[in-house]
Amino acid sequence: GTDGSAACSRIRFARNGVVGSGTVAGETRGMLLRCADNSIIAHNVFDGVDDFAFYLSVDGGYAGSIEGLRIADNIVVRGRAYSITTSLPKSVSIDHDLVLPGGSTATYADRVAYVRGYGNTSSLAEFRSWTGFDAHGIQARPRFVDRAGGNYRLQSGSPAIDAGTIAYGEGFVGRAPDIGAYEYTP
Repeated sequence: GTDGSAACSRIRFARNGVVGSGTVAGETRGMLLRCADNSIIAHNVFDGVDDFAFYLSVDGGYAGSIEGLRIADNIVVRGRAYSITTSLPKSVSIDHDLVLPGGSTATYADRVAYVRGYGNTSSLAEFRSWTGFDAHGIQARPRFVDRAGGNYRLQSGSPAIDAGTIAYGEGFVGRAPDIGAYEYTP
């Protein structure tokens, strides 16, 4: 965030794994995005973050611009992917993410998103209809090699393979980038 004296811009958060236990409400949270103009959050895996992987807002303490923020090619499992608490600038882009709610005892584990004015949903299609975001998103099991063991590489046949978009000029194998932190290699 910012106190108004400094901008938060051109942040690139890519190819990371964010892991929470997914068992205690409010114990794990992902990224608070209230000040991230022209930033990219891409090719990450969020596993077991209860409240949200991405909290998007343009008001409140430490808020700044999120104009041009792009969220793409991330996998979110065992926790709520999105929490949107204000109207967002039209330049914010959220697309090509894979979500799989459920599989955890945390409070919001069975939700895809919370959107102010609509509520919670467990359906990516409903989130899409409410917001227009994630038009190319997928709600499916990502088919990790060994999620419980911390191996977030993709298995053959994963719906995340070749389902991403070029987020920031990264290289890829196949027809298109894979969703998640790792490119699939046979």
